[in-house]
Amino acid sequence: MCDRRCLRSCQRALKNLLHPHHGDFELDLVGLVMAGGRGTRMGYEVEKPLITVGGKSMLARVVEALKGSSKIGEVIIATSQYTPRTEEEAVRMGLRVIRTEGSGYVADARQAIGMLVPRTVLVVSADLPLISSRLIDDVIQHYFTCGKPALKVITYRLGGSRGSSGGEEELRPAGLNIIDSNYIWMEHIEEADLLVESVEVALNINTPSDVERLRRLLSKQYIIGNS
Repeated sequence: MCDRRCLRSCQRALKNLLHPHHGDFELDLVGLVMAGGRGTRMGYEVEKPLITVGGKSMLARVVEALKGSSKIGEVIIATSQYTPRTEEEAVRMGLRVIRTEGSGYVADARQAIGMLVPRTVLVVSADLPLISSRLIDDVIQHYFTCGKPALKVITYRLGGSRGSSGGEEELRPAGLNIIDSNYIWMEHIEEADLLVESVEVALNINTPSDVERLRRLLSKQYIIGNS
């Protein structure tokens, strides 16, 4: 016998199947933070999501942006055996954790999203500590008007721009995606691309020099904000 909670879940699933891109996203959208990578290029003793810049860890910054969004109902952290301290910190923050196999970003994201069917999932890398709640809301709004089950944010490599000599070679995935989880195991998923020209997604932290660049940017923001 199906109780009231089960019935609501079934109703949401049916609604998503019939109208997959127009659900009640304020209630059902999940913010999934990918925080299970090895971070081998960093050379730090601390796990990459826990690197502290400006008094906050990168994980805390991304979580704060997601919680500040008007359209995210729940924040979940995807970890792996390579990020046990990150997992502990996520639990301490009161967040749900999904432990993935640590097979790589795409495989781990698919595994985590597959556990969240039938919800719509915004996937964001913990490597994007400058991301804001406003940008998240804007991307979500674009997703629900694009008419496709998935959306990928693309951006120019930091220092690149529209019309630069590199052209499309300057463009790269930003580490911010949205997908209707009902489609996650399909071989081909229709996907919209959204170009975002902002340091919020252009600065993806992968090396110690990226961390130093982040610190300089945050320092400038502090000076401007207090001038």
